[in-house]
Amino acid sequence: MYPLQGSDAHAPGEVGRRPTFIYMAELTLAGLRKAFEEYEDFVKFPAELDRELGR
Repeated sequence: MYPLQGSDAHAPGEVGRRPTFIYMAELTLAGLRKAFEEYEDFVKFPAELDRELGR
């Protein structure tokens, strides 16, 4: 699994403010497409990860 981190930034000072983690089975465009198609399983925000990991 390849974790890919992005950020919902609208200005340079906001980079990293709201990270988004995308998990892909393969590091390809097809893997990214699958992650977006099944986003409930493969696209996560930090609060969701904390809940799932019991933090």
